[in-house]
Amino acid sequence: MQPHVSQHINYYLSMLFLQVAGFFIVMAASSNIPLQMELVTLNSGIYVLWASLHQYMHHDLHPKVVLEYILVGFLGVSITFFMLRMQM
Repeated sequence: MQPHVSQHINYYLSMLFLQVAGFFIVMAASSNIPLQMELVTLNSGIYVLWASLHQYMHHDLHPKVVLEYILVGFLGVSITFFMLRMQM
């Protein structure tokens, strides 16, 4: 395993767990599209906060990095929104 990955394995595993758990919670609410969108937005917010906190703890948090996390989260929410709209 690469040194960078092995140093941060707990972070990566916890992030993976949070995202997978969020996915299954969203799927459990499959009959309620507004609730699904709220849960996806919440999961995206958790992603942005968790990733930003990780960057802050390792002293390389910059506005560009936070903006990147926000844009990736927004992309995920947008894709989910359009996919859910197609189901209606």
